Amino acid sequence: MATIEYADAGKLILSAKSAEMSQAEYVGRRAAELEADSRKILADLQSARSPEAISGFEKRLSKIAQKRQALQRGIEFSSLRRRRAAEKAAGAEKLSFAGVEQRLLLSAARRPAVKPTEAEATAQGTDFIFTGYAAKYNEFSADLGSFVEKIKRGAFDEVLREDTKLLLNHDPNLILGRVGKNVTLFSDSVGLGFYAEPLPDHTLTKDVLQDVRFGILSQCSFAFSIAKGGDEWLLPHRLGETDIRIISKVERLYDISIVCYPAYWQTTVEAVPARRCDADGEIETADENGEASESMSADDYFADTDEILRQGHRRLEAAKEKMQAYDYRQAGRIIARCGAKPGNG
Repeated sequence: MATIEYADAGKLILSAKSAEMSQAEYVGRRAAELEADSRKILADLQSARSPEAISGFEKRLSKIAQKRQALQRGIEFSSLRRRRAAEKAAGAEKLSFAGVEQRLLLSAARRPAVKPTEAEATAQGTDFIFTGYAAKYNEFSADLGSFVEKIKRGAFDEVLREDTKLLLNHDPNLILGRVGKNVTLFSDSVGLGFYAEPLPDHTLTKDVLQDVRFGILSQCSFAFSIAKGGDEWLLPHRLGETDIRIISKVERLYDISIVCYPAYWQTTVEAVPARRCDADGEIETADENGEASESMSADDYFADTDEILRQGHRRLEAAKEKMQAYDYRQAGRIIARCGAKPGNG
């Protein structure tokens, strides 16, 4: 079952397990790539027949070892893993995100509310539409619990026509619309945009429109699952740095929501007069049954790779000794030939 994620600080308390699983999967993929490269080098070593070839294999093995060490350091320095380990040691499965909510509230407070004109204030709800960006590309999120993330441009391109709902605070009981009915999604250089025609004679819609028009609600979020291999992690080079998760492909977009506490404060929602709108215009949470796998130590990821590297170095040493013995035999034959010539000795 796909993990549903929410870019909403109000739901970030649930994000730790799935973020940990995502990072573990990414590191596992990287470790598997290193293992495959090591096996290829080990197989190619059979053809080493010259000092130059042996030197080339030494360099390739050294490069694999450097990548392995860098990845191991990243795992050991990972701010998410260290935070999760501390929480588990304390017997707490949930992270505290009070600081995130405060930060987002301060960000929202800096955004000036746009008071509607008298004519707009007296207009009927259906004279306005919702429009904005539920996600912004290449913008960092708030701290999602010892890691931050950003979304690559085009990550939503394959889910724009799904049966995505427009909700209030990700609550399916508070639905404002759906794609294919009164909601349209689009992706441009800025991010995942949307516009939605308010439902007529709909009490919730009228209430939310008023909140949006007066700037009480001004930001958005989205619930999604990531495609396999659709994210990567930039792990720290030194202790104290923060993990960065980069999302490149979303597998499913469950909803976009107008929210109080977004994980991406750059998101927007506005209520604009319909005549002014151009119609062409984890974190992460584990699902209710989702469980993070047991944390692996840094060495666990590289057991096979390390053994292959050790085999590679042993074969290199054997090849060197064989080459050296061959050189000694050659030298002996040359000396013997020279000693056999008249006038020597």
